[in-house]
Amino acid sequence: MYDVPNKEPEKTPGEGLYLAAIAPQVHAPHITAATLWLNGSNDHHGGHERGEQTFKMFQPGVPWSFAIQARGHHNTEKLGDTAPSRSLCKW
Repeated sequence: MYDVPNKEPEKTPGEGLYLAAIAPQVHAPHITAATLWLNGSNDHHGGHERGEQTFKMFQPGVPWSFAIQARGHHNTEKLGDTAPSRSLCKW
């Protein structure tokens, strides 16, 4: 992502189909409701480290924000109601 110029690896036909039809970011241009994405900084299920890039694909005027809970894990039942989070973007 940060290579300039970006060197996109070749994709198999299956990977191309997944990225064009099933991957979560495919739905971003069709979202019309306000969206909040919450994630823990230590949640390593599913590769969320670039998830905030999906918001760039939203239609103009659709409000969104995301927050990353410091040291938060995939299992959130032990966090309680007072767990601090840090909002990185707010539009």
